[in-house]
Amino acid sequence: DYTLSRKHWTLRLRQEDDAVVCTFETALEGLSRLALDCQAKTIEEGAAILARSPDLPESARQALMGGVFIPTCGAKFTRLAGILELPGCTAELALDEGILLGGGKELPFREVEVELKEGTDEAAIAFAQELAAEFGLVPEGKSKFARALGLYKGE
Repeated sequence: DYTLSRKHWTLRLRQEDDAVVCTFETALEGLSRLALDCQAKTIEEGAAILARSPDLPESARQALMGGVFIPTCGAKFTRLAGILELPGCTAELALDEGILLGGGKELPFREVEVELKEGTDEAAIAFAQELAAEFGLVPEGKSKFARALGLYKGE
């Protein structure tokens, strides 16, 4: 019934080195997000495992239990990343390069990402702005997911 799409929740399956990981994500306040992971061979197996998480909102639990999942979009990319201890926060600095997929279309991309792991939004934003200014980087207003979903929707 497209509950995940309607609520802007993401359920994805990705390969991290030799492990296959299923992740459920939803935005919270500010730049924060809820992200729950488990190892799983399929999206259905991962959804069943994640549905048992005590940290999952009840409405999300219902959506993950026994659902049929239809892929709408995706990405294939390589990530080089490291954790930085910065004044006011801990962040992951990553270089992602690959393609976004949706609606039978592909869009190549290369981006540097600053992901807040702990601390304040303001500290992570200040670091990202300094990085952009020093290296001439242009902020991307949409996530990889939003851009891939745009391909799917023909936007």
